[in-house]
Amino acid sequence: MNSFLIRIMRATTLVAIVACPLTAQVYISGTVSAAAGGTLLDGNRAAFQSHTMHQKDGFGGLEELMLVREVDDTILTVKGRAMVGDENYGLRLKFEKFDAYYIDAGYSQFRTFYDADGGYIPTDGRWLPVISDVTATDRAKLWLEFGYTPEDQPHWVFRYERDTRNGTKGSTHWGDSNLSTAGSRYIVPTFYDLDETRDTVTLDVSDDGEKTDWKAGVRYQTTDLNNLKNTRRRPFESADRYLTTSDETSNDLFATHGYVQQTLNEQLKFSVGAIYTKLDTQLDGTRIFGSNGYDPIFTADYATRQQRDEGYYNLSGENQLKQTVANLNLVYTPAPGWKIIPTVRFEDLRVDSMSEFIETAVGGGSARPMALEEFGGDSSKDWQEVSGRIEARYTGIPNWTHNLRAEWLTGDGELMEELIDRHTAHIDIDRDTSLERSTQQYTYTANWYAKPGLTFATQAYYRLRINDFANLRDSTPAGTSDRYPAYIIGQDFETTDFNVRMTWRPRTNVTLITRYDIQDNSVVTTEAGFTKAKSSELISRVFSQSFTWLPTPRYYIMGSVNAVTDKLSTPAAVLVLDGDNSYTYASLTGGMVVSEKSDLLLDFTRSSAHNYVDSSALTVPYLSGFDQSRVALTWKYNATENLVYHFRYSYAENNDELVGGFSDYQAHTFYAKVQHKF
Repeated sequence: MNSFLIRIMRATTLVAIVACPLTAQVYISGTVSAAAGGTLLDGNRAAFQSHTMHQKDGFGGLEELMLVREVDDTILTVKGRAMVGDENYGLRLKFEKFDAYYIDAGYSQFRTFYDADGGYIPTDGRWLPVISDVTATDRAKLWLEFGYTPEDQPHWVFRYERDTRNGTKGSTHWGDSNLSTAGSRYIVPTFYDLDETRDTVTLDVSDDGEKTDWKAGVRYQTTDLNNLKNTRRRPFESADRYLTTSDETSNDLFATHGYVQQTLNEQLKFSVGAIYTKLDTQLDGTRIFGSNGYDPIFTADYATRQQRDEGYYNLSGENQLKQTVANLNLVYTPAPGWKIIPTVRFEDLRVDSMSEFIETAVGGGSARPMALEEFGGDSSKDWQEVSGRIEARYTGIPNWTHNLRAEWLTGDGELMEELIDRHTAHIDIDRDTSLERSTQQYTYTANWYAKPGLTFATQAYYRLRINDFANLRDSTPAGTSDRYPAYIIGQDFETTDFNVRMTWRPRTNVTLITRYDIQDNSVVTTEAGFTKAKSSELISRVFSQSFTWLPTPRYYIMGSVNAVTDKLSTPAAVLVLDGDNSYTYASLTGGMVVSEKSDLLLDFTRSSAHNYVDSSALTVPYLSGFDQSRVALTWKYNATENLVYHFRYSYAENNDELVGGFSDYQAHTFYAKVQHKF
């Protein structure tokens, strides 16, 4: 693929230059950049690559190709890249004839690196790197778009797009281990093996008139997922076994949408829009245990089976979703300085699902027999929702703007669920739940231009969401262990937020921006048989400060500091502990003009969090305890007006307490680029 893309880029550049009428006036401009880099690393490779998104062993190639060719009333744009190592490739060609049509086609791909390490128990330094240290996922997009854009006529746009995702990435749904003296802990890393494809076709037609704008379109999309989640349980023990969950999902989506915007007069404008969506999904998959590697074939007598190893196979399911959404908006200007915008939205949702599968469960005793049971389940959900918003803006006071917005939502529906044992005809779950939800939010925003160079902005909002669940029918009576989630009959979410920002230029060469945020969140839960209780409270405080200083025309300095205090408290702190997610981040950038041909740039960033709690006596330790620093020095040399060289050296360091230092690294990265403009 790499050499193919490079050949295509060369051919495209040649065609763009020579394929034009001999009598036409041709304007050609562009940029070509070649770059390469590599790293000397001491420490964890996966952590380094996931932080920098660069291949440790080196990367290089065509970093940027941009070519623009203009001839009379047409323009051709070519963009490309091919960076080997980082697996970052792309080619885009767009040809446009003004006020007539355009063609846009291309391909792009980039790689995301992941750190798939599992957990760590400090009691005895237990860390189990049982999978490949480096995981990565490639995302790619291929598209072709044709637009018919004549002047003073409706515009048509047809687009085909294919998106793919392939590779591996880590999961935090870890496997268990009994090797630690702390007891059984879920610290064994798990990873996904991804193979996903999505094809989308859209057709849109629109027209912008003097008083009326409208747009309509259709969308058809198919998705195929063939993903595996691979888990290893109790590695290096007599009960060592592998678990792979296969997700084979395919769906077809059809949607049609449209809107009309009409200007009635200078004071009143309205718009109405609607979208209808139909989604059909087919689901197949398995969850199989085995003794000899990932993705095993089902067998009832695998050697290392353990009691309560539960899986399934022959999963077959169907799901159909139908959704209709419509909204109406008005913009009313009753007087100079005033603008009032009311909005109403309606939604109707219907979801029907069914599935069948064979459950596998290992019993107790020395024989550990395998039991097979065939289950069938179905559910249906109806949901209707009405929401509204009214916004008022006032700019009639000199140097002030005010904005007040009120929003509300009310919705209700019904969810019916059933699970049946096909062999015994026993109904395990038979539940009919009434759902109600209401939301209200109020937001006020103001801006004050106190004087030239000094501006204040503030915002405050309050949000309340109330969810109520009524179990009209429930086959799991109170007190049974499998009643989740029917025991929850209400949950209220409340948020208050206030922030203020100041932008100040005390001198012409100094700019300061200061911001402070206060946010409080709480969740109140009502459970069957109990009174309301606050189940969690989150308090956040954020302070940020940035500055720009140009002491002379040859120097500049920019910096920022962000300090976040984020504390979560819960009555269940005895088991899960309270959460502290506070952190700080700082950056500093300085530039200097060394001579007429060269510049120096210095970058420094540092982020840290010191919230780590050793809770290994109860569970897997969590929260963050890390320090990350990076400093880079770049030299830019303008050899000629069209030829520029870039050289950069950077040093990065990571110290992570959460995994006992196993993700630590020190990295020296070298990078060079040559850029030619024409």
